Amino acid sequence: MITMPAHVTAAQGEGHTWDGNDIETGHANKQTTMDWAEHQRIVCEARSLVQGEPPATYNSEVKKVFNTLKSAYNDSDNRITVGVTKGIHQPTVNPHLQLRVSMNYGGGNVSSYKFHLDVTAESVASPGLEDDRYQWKGVQFSFEHPTQGVCKWPLVAPAVTKKGALKRRLSISAVGLQAHMDEQLRLEREAQIAAEKKAFDDALTAFIATYGNKSGNITHNAANAGDFPTANFRKGNVNAKVSGGGNLQSKMVYYNKTKKEIVIGQAPRG
Repeated sequence: MITMPAHVTAAQGEGHTWDGNDIETGHANKQTTMDWAEHQRIVCEARSLVQGEPPATYNSEVKKVFNTLKSAYNDSDNRITVGVTKGIHQPTVNPHLQLRVSMNYGGGNVSSYKFHLDVTAESVASPGLEDDRYQWKGVQFSFEHPTQGVCKWPLVAPAVTKKGALKRRLSISAVGLQAHMDEQLRLEREAQIAAEKKAFDDALTAFIATYGNKSGNITHNAANAGDFPTANFRKGNVNAKVSGGGNLQSKMVYYNKTKKEIVIGQAPRG
């Protein structure tokens, strides 16, 4: 899953390095003073461009290529890697960087696709200074299909601002990069907590559907049981109880986080 700078690699591909020279034209692959960390940041933040489904106007083959790119960002499958094969170049004409997304199926079966990530010079507010500072930001992915031509996702992107309209690039500092990483960790943690809470709520709903039609049939000590979801069915070292009557009277219950279900019985130690 591409969320952190370390998830984007400085690739050596097509006979050159990402910041070297093109072997065919001799032109510089990186026409900017930006360092590696800033390229990583741009590629990480571009995950917002591949949400939802690929454009419906493309055929299944093109959609498959774009879904491979999406998987690199959204799936936790280590088989997919993303490498920057060219840094930002053509900044005054057509600013973009080049990526290669590779998927290893095992047994020597590897497929890869070359993408361009168009970038725009996004204005950055500079209190007390001239308002001409900017940072590069990804706006659109594209790749060239042998029969479909240049395919883009998103299908429509804002007009690109080229270097020259804004002259003073604001480099991301080490503090700024750390702030980006901290924000990604926070978002990942929020998503994890939301998933845990949903699993717990689903387990509670299933338990009530089986053993009673009221949540009050279960002694649910959420208010006093500590941080979610460690002890929602316990108070201190004491298991909560089912109070549904009949053979359920005084039966202990606990939430099994591994199985994601509420279980009747004594919670195992540890």
